[in-house]
Amino acid sequence: MPTPDVIARAPLNARTETMEYPNPQPKPSHLHKLNEDCLGEAFSRLHPRDLLSLSRASRLLRRMLMNNVSRHVWRASLNTVEGVPECPKDFAEPRFSALAFESGCEQCSKKCKACRIDWDLRVRLCPRCAAKLVTKFQEGKPPVVVLGETSIRMTNVIGTRPPWVGCAYLTTELAKATTLLENLDASSRSQFVAERKATISAATIHARECRAWEAMVASQQAAEDAAIRVVREMLIRAKLFSLGWGDELVLMGPESALSRHSLVTQPEVLTDKAWSVIAPKLESFMQKVRESARKESERRLLQERKPLRFLPNVFCPKPPSSPFFALTSPRQVIACRLPFLVDHEHSTPPVMICTTPLPNPPVVPQAAVYRKGERVASAGATSSLPAILHGKLGG
Repeated sequence: MPTPDVIARAPLNARTETMEYPNPQPKPSHLHKLNEDCLGEAFSRLHPRDLLSLSRASRLLRRMLMNNVSRHVWRASLNTVEGVPECPKDFAEPRFSALAFESGCEQCSKKCKACRIDWDLRVRLCPRCAAKLVTKFQEGKPPVVVLGETSIRMTNVIGTRPPWVGCAYLTTELAKATTLLENLDASSRSQFVAERKATISAATIHARECRAWEAMVASQQAAEDAAIRVVREMLIRAKLFSLGWGDELVLMGPESALSRHSLVTQPEVLTDKAWSVIAPKLESFMQKVRESARKESERRLLQERKPLRFLPNVFCPKPPSSPFFALTSPRQVIACRLPFLVDHEHSTPPVMICTTPLPNPPVVPQAAVYRKGERVASAGATSSLPAILHGKLGG
């Protein structure tokens, strides 16, 4: 074996010239040795989505499944799905399975949530491809092809959307149908239009059934996702409670920001591995909740400790006798008992003193107590101060 020095002094291509890279041949498949009836019985029990993936696994499986002889396999596979409409006669089973159960645009292969199945046109396109391939028209102005002295309404020849969905057709389908009609004679053309009209009528009914089935599947999926979310939230709350966040969970309640958190509302089963990923993020979120609750508690405590303020224009004809009162000229001292404070030295509620001009006769036009801009009690324009203090303020 050469030393590191020899390897370092060797030319750059010396290693590639002497080294032989193996080229392993793929192992031969033994599927061709199995009985076709056994394979068909096994394949017919698969979901159509799995059968599509299997048909793309190898050339052998593709030749085996994409064959008219295997149509019974696709039909049996479709029957395993609850409520799915039957495949129409003018539509291949693999094509129908791909349309109903796969996701992504058929034109650009882009997978996005905006891709929708158009059951009337029998395509699944993204918004960008739909703008290029789908042509809209008004209900009173359908596409018409003029061949000699006859005009053919193309809504009887190609698939179109109904008016309540939005009249439209595939541009490529119109071009193909026009070319086909031009190559037919008059008698064959009439027969072709009659056959296509019956086919389009059946396709319209089938599209309606497919839309109803799609809505049913979406409703079931939504119910399943909601159940998964409920169980996921319960497990997350239990795990957070075991980590010492019980007080915060009780303070937040059942309907809180935690229930709306993106990591909680995911319709996925919570596993130990998933919890190990989201636990630090949720603990950081709960820490913010704890800090917010602490600040709110401090704010409420400071608010309760703030004294009450009297608005101006509050007058007293004769101030009560108390060591807290004094008379200043030319203003009259007025006072109000504060029910939530107690003066232990004099055993009477302490007072808040302010001065206002004393009118003649002394009346109380308006009295109100405020705490941070919120009205607590008020009296009428002709009420006396004792009535305000004892009747409204509970002194």
